[in-house]
Amino acid sequence: MNATFFDSSGRFTGTLSSTDEIGFALTVQERDYIDGLWDGERYYYDMTAGEAMLRPTMPVEQSGRVLRGLPLPCTVTVDGASYDVSDGIFEYESPLAGPHPVTVAAWPYLDWKGEIVIESHPSS
Repeated sequence: MNATFFDSSGRFTGTLSSTDEIGFALTVQERDYIDGLWDGERYYYDMTAGEAMLRPTMPVEQSGRVLRGLPLPCTVTVDGASYDVSDGIFEYESPLAGPHPVTVAAWPYLDWKGEIVIESHPSS
């Protein structure tokens, strides 16, 4: 017998495999779970559908240093600094030229990873 436990957001929190029916029943009796072993990096539990679903890819559109179409709400992390986004658009500015790694996180979407490149400006 196999079970995957999930929290109120549908995020998988752990698994249980057992051949002991009584022990299994006692362990899962007051917890939210789905039968089987599910990979929480790729799947989540959809409360409405009542089943495990693949985590969707994030519909991020990038144009230079601007990210659009971000799910609401989400968190954008650039160079280790995190920013909460509530309007679906993120624009990054930095005095440091070069590539800046960026991650966008919003449950249940898979994290989006990319980079924002800041062009150097010649001094006058």
